Amino acid sequence: MSTLQAALQQLTRPQRRAVDWQDGAMLVLAGSSSGKTQVLTCRVSRILSGMAEKRFRVLAFTSTNKAAVEIRAQVSAYMPELYEKATIGPYHAFCEQVLRQHGVHIDIDPYFEVYSLDADREAVFKDALRRADSMGQYVSIDDERCLGQIDRLKARGEIGDCVESRDSADNRIQWLCQLYHEELRRTNAFDFNTLITETCRLFTTYPEIARFYQRSYRFWLIDEFQDASRAQYKLIRSMATHGFRNIFVVADDGQTIDAWSSANLQNIRDFESEFEPNRLLLPTNVHCPPQVIEMASRLIIHNTSQLSGKKRSRAIRPDCQADFIELLPFGTDLNESEGIAERIMEAGQSTWGDTLVLARRKRLVESVAEALAHRGVTHQMVRRRTEFLSPEIRWMAAFLRLTIRPLDERCFITLVKSYNAFAHANLDAEMLASRAKADATSYLDVWLHAVEMYSAGDEFVEKARRAMGRLDNQRVWNDIVELFEKQDSDPSEHSDLSEDLTVWRTAFQRYHGRISEQSIPPSLWDIRLNLIDSPTKHQCISLATIHTENDQQFRHVYLMGMADEELPSYHSLQRGPNSRELEEERRSCFGAITRTQNRLTLSWANSYNGFARKPSRFLFEMGLVR
Repeated sequence: MSTLQAALQQLTRPQRRAVDWQDGAMLVLAGSSSGKTQVLTCRVSRILSGMAEKRFRVLAFTSTNKAAVEIRAQVSAYMPELYEKATIGPYHAFCEQVLRQHGVHIDIDPYFEVYSLDADREAVFKDALRRADSMGQYVSIDDERCLGQIDRLKARGEIGDCVESRDSADNRIQWLCQLYHEELRRTNAFDFNTLITETCRLFTTYPEIARFYQRSYRFWLIDEFQDASRAQYKLIRSMATHGFRNIFVVADDGQTIDAWSSANLQNIRDFESEFEPNRLLLPTNVHCPPQVIEMASRLIIHNTSQLSGKKRSRAIRPDCQADFIELLPFGTDLNESEGIAERIMEAGQSTWGDTLVLARRKRLVESVAEALAHRGVTHQMVRRRTEFLSPEIRWMAAFLRLTIRPLDERCFITLVKSYNAFAHANLDAEMLASRAKADATSYLDVWLHAVEMYSAGDEFVEKARRAMGRLDNQRVWNDIVELFEKQDSDPSEHSDLSEDLTVWRTAFQRYHGRISEQSIPPSLWDIRLNLIDSPTKHQCISLATIHTENDQQFRHVYLMGMADEELPSYHSLQRGPNSRELEEERRSCFGAITRTQNRLTLSWANSYNGFARKPSRFLFEMGLVR
């Protein structure tokens, strides 16, 4: 029996119906931990198994790169000879490929840069404001703080849809958004949201290109559709022209986090209205204890904006008399952090790798991290990243990027500052950039000359010189990586460098034997665009905010800060009992408590930062506090 056949036999009847679905649109509304990603993985594999002799491919969108890696690995295990026919990844990674191949139709240079770091995007925005100011347009200091609002505007897909508003503040944000967009285009750069909106514009302007992707990818699948932003939904709609309907969507409307990720329940409603999909319900939770599912259901039923016909989650695990749910009240937030850290330490190291600590606010989990560190408990902050964190690997990425974009001054400054950080040098990046422009010399040559004078005979400098002359040699890059590995003094401490080295090696393994001057760009962009989730480490406590992690299950989950004005937040409470904001907080809480496989600990304090707090109303709604 094949691996795929064995996996199919383990599916429930509704799950099997979804996997076996033929042509046409389908919406799978799944509850928490109902196996919806497994359904999508098996469906991709089933499609591939039936297309061995056909030329079309399968397209699957994921909300994170971590999900894409997991789905790709599972499909590879099921269909080792065909899995390369499936394109699986985040929306922006797909859009980057589309724009490099077809963006010339809307005047996009295919050698564009992608700015994922906030610092890069903030620099672009400030450049846009300075340019506007130099042209006599009014710019205030308050404008510099508007980039977050611009991001939300672009995530809603409203860039370019500037309509006159009676609200002067709205009109100004639209104007600032346009300034930022024009500055990105002027420097031939994109951020993640712009990749999506520009691809949408390409498909809308040239529907025959959208038609090309319909022929190339006969089946589309979307994982975690509840997390899709409005711009991402507009992308799907712009690509699905000429009545295309082979779209398979899995979603859990109970875990949509609108304000945080620009996701929108309206996407699911519009998908049902515009694509008229068959609907399949998967309400069964296969991981959580029945007591936790019952408690979570009592919580989420207070939300009024749920989809009609959605069934209440139910558990299939047998009931047990064990105490799955624990309540821990504390006096202060410091007592809470110390108390949780102490309990984790007492549980023993064998439990650490399967324990997760969650809170709404980052400062709470950071406080626990400090308490764990004082006790010698190994831990990691699970975080979403859009760039390398260690200066060593930032230098490598900038070096390669400069071989493709030799006139990119911002990239050169990143390279110099990264080198300074790990080599303890003090090279002046701006002065070296000015020298390169004055002498009409390449940035890399100027940098190498400077470091040779600064560190003559240094082993790293010699390897860097070799890299400049032999970009097509895999061994050159392996030598540099090995040198950095030696400098990573204690990999067991899970440093930024050890994390980055893991990501780098994984990314370059996909291009082993194919690194050449022509193949550097795709490998480089793949590394930058997909560097989102920090690697999972074993035998250490995981800590995260409730908005960072929403999929992996743990045997023991601690949810901190279960107090009003913490979870739910002060802002959501001010909006009112039936507000969208409060419902989002409730969905976030629902997603957090259904992460547990065995035990759930809910904690709160009577005061935070010296301010008195009451137990969260969510505890009352779940029937845990009276």
